[in-house]
Amino acid sequence: MRHLLEDLPGALLPDPTRESEDPGVRRISLDDDLVRPVAEEDLRLDAGRNRRSPLARHVELLVAPFEPALPATIGLRLAVEGSRVRSAQMLVGHRHQGIERRAVGLAVDDETLWPLLSAVSPGPVAQVAVISAVEQLLPRAVDEATSRWRELLLELAVIRDAAAVYAAVVRRRPRESKEGRRFHRAADSALAGVAGGALPRFAAILGVRTDVSPEEQATLRRRLDDVEAALDDLDEEVVLNHLDGVAILDAQRARAFGLCGPPLRATGALDDLPLDLGVPGTVPDAIPLDGSAGARLRIRLHDARTSLGRARAFLDTKPPAPRLSDDVDVAKRANLEALHGIADTAVRVPGGTLSCLVEIAAGKLRRLRLRPPELPLLAAVPRTLAGVRLDDVADVIATYGFSATALDR
Repeated sequence: MRHLLEDLPGALLPDPTRESEDPGVRRISLDDDLVRPVAEEDLRLDAGRNRRSPLARHVELLVAPFEPALPATIGLRLAVEGSRVRSAQMLVGHRHQGIERRAVGLAVDDETLWPLLSAVSPGPVAQVAVISAVEQLLPRAVDEATSRWRELLLELAVIRDAAAVYAAVVRRRPRESKEGRRFHRAADSALAGVAGGALPRFAAILGVRTDVSPEEQATLRRRLDDVEAALDDLDEEVVLNHLDGVAILDAQRARAFGLCGPPLRATGALDDLPLDLGVPGTVPDAIPLDGSAGARLRIRLHDARTSLGRARAFLDTKPPAPRLSDDVDVAKRANLEALHGIADTAVRVPGGTLSCLVEIAAGKLRRLRLRPPELPLLAAVPRTLAGVRLDDVADVIATYGFSATALDR
């Protein structure tokens, strides 16, 4: 840049030594000597600098999308000043799968549709969201027992996601990492045990594919006991101490970005989006909520405990058997083949609200849109990374619970 300016006629270069607030400070040759005073105002986002410090060296740091230190397959472009982040940019789209485009032309009950949707993490929840939107176009409603079993699936997904977030945050701490992996394994086992195999159990037209036997319910109770034991053994405060007051996002800005779910409730604001399926999250009074990374992790663990209590209460009431999809009247097939229209639904997912829109013509998908709660985080997270220590960047991102497959649909 200096060589280019020197070749220009009448070019006047700034004198950083004379314009600095402390001209007596010795400068090194690698300092950026072309930063304007207005840009210097932005540099004070770094809490490690004060007003009288000289211009610091700027480093552009590109983190590869498959960096093992990150909790998700995303890329980062960081402008680093000293040991802190000055600005950040998130890079996504490294795993293009075209899920929405590949679903076009498939029948609403096509078996190839469900493995395609399983890539959108959490897969069972995305499958239930699509089938719930399709069912809104049918003349017959879903029975209450099926809806309650689907809500159980959503509760288990919330527990599993909270365990994954906690395990990602503590991965560099030997003792806490062991506890986090135990919590994650127990929660993942509980969700996998009830979600079904290759074909989703709860994503079936007007019912379920297979009933949940008493033996499976007993197994699920034991696995929930393991989840509760692992959750009680977590040494949370040791982990939360270094995240409190870091990467703060206030409620006003969170709403401006369109956030929902745990990132919004961590600011103390209530997530008031209407839901077609699932129970909305709550804002506890006993937990300090300042919008920091520590508050986001506290909200995740609070959601895990709340969902665990609701799941156990549901199983203790001896829930009724849901309707089997194959037992629906024979006119169902003809209704599906003649299905036509546009429908949408909002389902609670671990990160907030998943919106799904389907357009169907002659029983086949003409359009599919999945709007996960992670999308507005692409704009919000880089703003909260400003001023964060470089060593804490991966931990801060982990508290948001990013899902790479949800971002790249």
